[in-house]
Amino acid sequence: MISPDFRVNQPINLIQPAQKFVEGNHGSDLWQALQPSINELENIRKEISQAPMYKCDVEQLKKLKDLFAKNYCNSMLLNKYFSFGNGPRQIDAKFTYSDSFSQDKVSSYSPVFDAMSSKFNYGVCLARIACYMPLEGDGIKYACKYMQQSAWIFNDLKETITQLKPGECSPDFTAESLGMLSNLMLAQAQYLFYKLANDSKKPADVLSKVAQ
Repeated sequence: MISPDFRVNQPINLIQPAQKFVEGNHGSDLWQALQPSINELENIRKEISQAPMYKCDVEQLKKLKDLFAKNYCNSMLLNKYFSFGNGPRQIDAKFTYSDSFSQDKVSSYSPVFDAMSSKFNYGVCLARIACYMPLEGDGIKYACKYMQQSAWIFNDLKETITQLKPGECSPDFTAESLGMLSNLMLAQAQYLFYKLANDSKKPADVLSKVAQ
């Protein structure tokens, strides 16, 4: 089985520009209240930037999956409550990712771009867990489930990337690529389901129906 690689994020210096924005527009008291959350957000981003080092480690992939989910939520909150850009009333911090196919870097001020990249990587974690986890016992059932969930993530992204600006889209962030990845994950889920039936010595007529 195969899985796409991660969209690798570059660590971001969010604390200083966020402090400048908050203190300049809302005062130091609000910054003191927000600083622990901003620190946590930046620490999570540092951790997920190390994802390629653990792309074959199932236990680390499970932890990364949760971190990508947290970063997705954090980015959507940033998009709701703050404005990013190089204007005087904006946070001057860009989000940078390397395309998982071409490795070309794309940068954007949009937290939505960051959120969608984390969602993509969440799907990658699910697929890679399925690829590298033991299939003995109930393992094959969980692997099949992970592949199905990964397929749903990529299919959902195919519908939502229309929110991105043209300059934020790279080869892996196109409807065609995401549709291909979704179909590939579904095909591998079907393979696992067939393997489970075959290993269980199901009759030939049942295997034939599963294979269709």
